[in-house]
Amino acid sequence: MLPAIRLTLVCLAVSLLVLFWVVVSACAAELPRVESGGRVVILDDFEQDLEAWEGDAEIEIAPGPGPGNHVLVWRCTDVSTTLRYKLTRRVPDLPRYTRFALDIRAFSEDGLIGPGVATSTSVLYGGVPWQIADLPPSWGLYDRRPVFGDTWRSLSEWTDYPDWYVFFQPYDNTQPNLQLSSQVMFGTSGTVMIDNLRLIAAPVEVLGREQGGVWGEGRWLSNGGYRYDYHLRLRNLTDQPQSVRALLDRRLLRRFRAGMMQDSITLKPRQRGALAAYVEVPREALDQVRDLYHEELLVTLETEGAPGTEHVVPLLATKPLPHRQHPFILHPPDWWPAHRERLAALSAEERAKELAAAEDLLDQELVFPSYPTVFTPRPRNDGTQYHRPSWSEADYKTFMSNFAALRKLGEAYQKTFDERYARQAVAMLEDFARKYPSYPPR
Repeated sequence: MLPAIRLTLVCLAVSLLVLFWVVVSACAAELPRVESGGRVVILDDFEQDLEAWEGDAEIEIAPGPGPGNHVLVWRCTDVSTTLRYKLTRRVPDLPRYTRFALDIRAFSEDGLIGPGVATSTSVLYGGVPWQIADLPPSWGLYDRRPVFGDTWRSLSEWTDYPDWYVFFQPYDNTQPNLQLSSQVMFGTSGTVMIDNLRLIAAPVEVLGREQGGVWGEGRWLSNGGYRYDYHLRLRNLTDQPQSVRALLDRRLLRRFRAGMMQDSITLKPRQRGALAAYVEVPREALDQVRDLYHEELLVTLETEGAPGTEHVVPLLATKPLPHRQHPFILHPPDWWPAHRERLAALSAEERAKELAAAEDLLDQELVFPSYPTVFTPRPRNDGTQYHRPSWSEADYKTFMSNFAALRKLGEAYQKTFDERYARQAVAMLEDFARKYPSYPPR
């Protein structure tokens, strides 16, 4: 009798464990998922599938940086692609969330061989009473620049844009909607990885620039170095005191030094305050790095008693230039000779393969669209509209494709000195100059 009872109890326990696992798994899979006592909504952690998304982007689920972790991989091979999140209406109490956040990594398929912008990504988030226009920063991938290379970054944006802001594309802000867009501009392709897409109800916000928020001042030091002093202005959004502390992440600093002048603060209800940090460029580093070389200090702001609402603020420091000096933007002086030598050492078949993209452009009539081609109503946050002159979607894609073509032709000419590439590029630039005679010089 007793063995039978024991067996029955064991079977019952196993059944309960299995049921518990099924329930937990189902809850974990359900999106969106509310966590941290309602302070965080996980829109997608990409651990299941892509059923929450629709659009024309080339995407897949792939292994992430940690054991068992998975991420969204977005292959940006077209000029413009879009993803829309289908589950926005499921987010409970949508207007209470003050910040949109994600982890992101961007890189070029060729491992950053060759400079230039590879891709930029923006996000639109609609829903009464707010909307995000663009998710900064739009990042460029440049050779030998440590910040925007093959590394994961935490990005976020506040959802309360000012009333005067004119959104880039027509949008119905009364409907809950989340949309990610990627533009491949001067580059030929790029890859973006995204993870931990979430909404955050933050007790403390970092003020935007138009509100006198994060900003920095630079000055020369007596020892020949250069220093950036940054102020991170904060606002308590609650009716309770909030304590905030700053933690420094120096992993993106290689030659520069950084520290905090004030690393903690307690804000009274609805009060504003500020923390202070600095990044110093030593004199010896100024002599060793190229123009526009930059590094980044990451400052994580933690609010006591509010896990999950941490905010990473990137502070950028750049090699200062002498007054009125024009920088070389894409290539250092020794870049072209090295690549000409490399190309000359290749076989004829390998050279033809490398130059194939530029060769295909020689037989095409590459002209720029006139501007403007359409006048489209754009909503302001205050409810009014502004008729913004712009290109049509097709013309915009043509414009971006032509920029990429110019880069291919220019690099092919510099590698080979074959004037066919130069003549095609000159024809495109002359067409651009005729249609945009007042375009500002760069």
